[in-house]
Amino acid sequence: DAATRGTGVVLLAFFGLVLGRHLVSTRSNPVAPVDFKPGHLFALFLFAFIVGYLHIFIAINFDPIEMITQMARPRFSQPWGRGKLGDINALLYELNLLIYLLPPIAGFMFARARQFSVLQKMIVISVLSLTFFYAFAQGTRNVLGTYVIAMFGAYVLSKPDLKLKRLLMVGAPLAVLLLFVSMLMLELRSAGGISSLGNDQRQYDTLYIDHNMVNISNLTNVFPDVVDYLGFEIPFQSIIKPIPRALWPSKPEGLSTSIEAALGTFDGVTTLACTFAGEAYMAFGFAGVLITGLMFGAAAGRWNQVGQDRNSSFSQILYASGFLCAAMSMRSLLVMVPFMLPTLAMWVIGKFWLPKASVHAR
Repeated sequence: DAATRGTGVVLLAFFGLVLGRHLVSTRSNPVAPVDFKPGHLFALFLFAFIVGYLHIFIAINFDPIEMITQMARPRFSQPWGRGKLGDINALLYELNLLIYLLPPIAGFMFARARQFSVLQKMIVISVLSLTFFYAFAQGTRNVLGTYVIAMFGAYVLSKPDLKLKRLLMVGAPLAVLLLFVSMLMLELRSAGGISSLGNDQRQYDTLYIDHNMVNISNLTNVFPDVVDYLGFEIPFQSIIKPIPRALWPSKPEGLSTSIEAALGTFDGVTTLACTFAGEAYMAFGFAGVLITGLMFGAAAGRWNQVGQDRNSSFSQILYASGFLCAAMSMRSLLVMVPFMLPTLAMWVIGKFWLPKASVHAR
C-alpha cells in the first residue's frame, strides 16, 4: 500500500510539472537586452573565483598545495567547513555560492573562444579544473552534475552554428564520463576520500541512486496518520534558509519533524532525501504535491523564456546559471532558495552594473 501511494505521489508531481509549463504566457524574453563585453565577462569570472574561494584561501593561509591536500581528504574534515549553526564567519562561507557561476561563464567563453586571449583561456581552464576537482572530491554527485550541465548548456546555447555532429562529439563522451565519475565518487565518499584510491574494496557494483521512492512511500505511512501535515512550515523554512544566523540568532534550527525523525533514522549524522515531491507531501499531502508541481512547471516554462535571446551573452549565462536552482529544487524544497542567490547575483549585475560598464567602454 505504501509503495502504491508513493508511486502516486511521484506521478502526481510529474503531472504537475508537465501541466504547469502550459500555465505561463509565451511573452518575449523578460530580461533586459544587455550584453557582456569579453573583458567584462572575464573580470566577472575572476571575481566569482576569488570571492567564491575566499573562505578556502583564508582557511589554508593561501597555500595552494595545502588546499589540494585538504580537498582530497574525506568530506566534512576540511578546515573551511561550517557547523550546523552558522556564526559570523558563516557569512564569508556562504559566498562560496558564487563558485556555481564559474561553469556557465566558462561554457560561454569556450563557445566564443576567439574573443579571448590565450592567457585568459588558460586561466579559465585552470580555475575550472580546480572547481571540478573540488566538486569531485566532495563526493556530492548532484553538484558535479549541475556543474557539467551548466557548462555544457551555456556552451550549446552560445556556440554559433553548432552542428548535430559536433554536439554529439562533445555531449556523448561527457555523459559517459559523468556516469563513470558518479559511480567513482560514491566509492571514494564511502571509503574516505581520494586518498582511498588504492583501496581495492568496492561497495557498489553499479550506479547507486538514493532510495527516494522508498523514502516517499514510507512517509505516506507517517503523514498524516502518525504526524500531522507540517503545512507552511516547510516553505517557511525554505524561505528563511539564506538568512545568516549571525543576523537572526533565534532562527529556527529545522523542521519540527524532520524526514529522518519521521522515518526513524535520526542520529544527528545521517540525512535522507525525498525530493520536492516527498517534502510537498509532508506539508499538505497530495494537494501540496500537485500545487508544488504546477508551480515548478510554470517557473520552468517562464525561465525558458530567459534563454530565448541567442545573441545576448548575458541572457545565455543567466539562463544556464538557473540550472543549479532547478536541480536543487527537484532534490529538496528546503535547499532551493539559497541556490537562487548566484542567479540573483547575475541578474543584479546585468540590471545595475553591466549597462554602466558598457557605457564607459564606448
